Amino acid sequence: MALEVWRKVARSHRAFVQERDALLLWSPHVNPCGPTLVDSVWHGTQGVLTMTRVDGIDALAWWRGLESEAHGGVVEDGAWLSLLHQVGQWLRGLHALPPRPGADALALDEGLRARARAGLRATPSAGAMARALTRLTAPGERVAPAGAVAERFAALIAHLQGDVPGAPMCRGRVPCHRDLQPRNWLVDPRGHLLAVLDFEHAREDDPLVDVLRLTDEGPAIPHGRALGALISGYGDPAGWEGAAARLRWLRALHALNTGLWALRHRDASFAALALTQAEAWAAG
Repeated sequence: MALEVWRKVARSHRAFVQERDALLLWSPHVNPCGPTLVDSVWHGTQGVLTMTRVDGIDALAWWRGLESEAHGGVVEDGAWLSLLHQVGQWLRGLHALPPRPGADALALDEGLRARARAGLRATPSAGAMARALTRLTAPGERVAPAGAVAERFAALIAHLQGDVPGAPMCRGRVPCHRDLQPRNWLVDPRGHLLAVLDFEHAREDDPLVDVLRLTDEGPAIPHGRALGALISGYGDPAGWEGAAARLRWLRALHALNTGLWALRHRDASFAALALTQAEAWAAG
C-alpha cells in the first residue's frame, strides 16, 4: 500500500528550518503517533516539507463537536481539563530534550529584554493602540470602552519596562513548540492526545512561552485554571509557583505583540484576541 503523505509549504526559511529540525530531532521522542518527515526541500523562496499523514482530529474541532452534540446544553469542562493534563505530560517530555547543536547563544533573559524593547519601540501610545484595536475588531464583537482598554495597555506597557523576573525553572533555553494552541493538538474521538503538530515556530526558548496560548481558543476557562490542569501533568508545581511573576511578564509581552501583529496585518480576529489577552492579564 502506498504511503499516505501530505506536503506543507513554508514561506520563510526560518520556519522551514525550525519545522524540519523539530520533526527530525524532537518530534520522534514525544510524538510516537505523529507525522514522520519523508523529505524536505528549499526552492529559492519557499520550502516544501513532505511528511506522513496521521489520523485524528484537532482538539478545537473535537470540542466543538461535543458542544454540537449537547444541542445547546452545557458541556462539562472536565474532558478539556483532562486533555490539558495530557498536554502537560507531553510538554514536560519536549522540554527535557537536548537543544539543537549551535542553538542561540544569547542569554535567555537578554533575549527576552530585546523582544520587549522591540515591542515597546513599535507601540504607539496606550490610547492610540486601544483606539486602533477597537476600531479594527469585527462589527458585533464585544469590546470594552476604549478608555478601559487604554488603561489596560498603559499598565501592560509599564509592566514591560521593568526587568524580566527570574525563576529557577527558567535558567536557560529548552526545546519549545511556541504555538501550543488547541488547533495543533491531535486527539482521538474520546479526547486522548495523539500528537502535537505544526512545529514551524519551534525553537529553543523560555519554557514558559509554551503556555501563553493555552486559552486563546477553546472553552472559556480562566488561564489560571487551565494552567493548573497542565501543571498537574507537567509536574514541578513548586517550580511553576516560583515562575508566576515571570509568566505574568511574558503574558504582557504576548498581549502586546498580538496587538502589534493585528495592527500591522489589519487582522480583526487578532485585534479581538489582543483585547481579550490584555483583559485577562489585567484581571491577574
